[in-house]
Amino acid sequence: MPDYNRALNSSVNYIEQNLKNRFEMEDVADRAGFSLFHFMRVFYSFTGYTLKGYIRERRLSDAARELLRSNKKVLELATEYCFESSETFIRAFKKEFKETPNQFRKKKQLIKYTPRLKVQICRITKGEMKMDCKIKDMDDIRVVGIKRKIVTRESKQQIAALWDDFLSHKNKNENLRTAQTVGICFPEPKYLEQQPEPDDTWFYMAAVIMKDDVDIPDGLIEHIIPASKYAIFTHKGSFEKLHETYKFISVDWIQQVDYEFYLHEEIEWYDERFKPENPENSEYDILVPIK
Repeated sequence: MPDYNRALNSSVNYIEQNLKNRFEMEDVADRAGFSLFHFMRVFYSFTGYTLKGYIRERRLSDAARELLRSNKKVLELATEYCFESSETFIRAFKKEFKETPNQFRKKKQLIKYTPRLKVQICRITKGEMKMDCKIKDMDDIRVVGIKRKIVTRESKQQIAALWDDFLSHKNKNENLRTAQTVGICFPEPKYLEQQPEPDDTWFYMAAVIMKDDVDIPDGLIEHIIPASKYAIFTHKGSFEKLHETYKFISVDWIQQVDYEFYLHEEIEWYDERFKPENPENSEYDILVPIK
């Protein structure tokens, strides 16, 4: 079973030792002993930082401290801390500290500073939230539905509108009406590389599972989900409590198993247990790809 304390602290140590050296995020994941996608997901879940965001904040914080303690030029610091140019450094610095390096230096006061992470993870043995998990190998899945780009800050409204549009198709077609309903979240590794912003985008699909010999109705598209192994969890209650389920999966459960998260589509499985009109008594399954 992976030792997440050791893995995360080893990766943080590597980052600290190389703030002034160029390295790839794969190098950090290698120190932890995980694939990059799995490591980016658990790093964010355990620390609240994206991997790329943490590295950037640490470099900017140490560069800011050197601005106050030395006479180094902005270009020199930009080069030392592995920014592509002084313009890139100044732009990132201003976004982080709300002022340019020269303005910051004149103030001679470091108000915001991101310290080195100290990771201490408690292995979960019991707690308020308990959830069963089934592991299942699934073949290719053919789905038919509507796929759209979702803007994070508008995701609730956009996904609701997407489902309304899809259900209007489903209710008019017998093949769709009797098929298994699913929601598909498409993996976006780039989303995990940066600090989540309100304008970040990702893709979601409202769909049904269809047999190969059924034609695609007008207005819908087809997508094939490749065969994969899934960890299956049941979310109980309203969508407002969904973050608790994902926290359990990404922090509590993952510490207790020998699996890694896999770069694949995540599936929401809606059957007769799903009751949107009675959310407190509603259930649906979340299928998380693993390897």
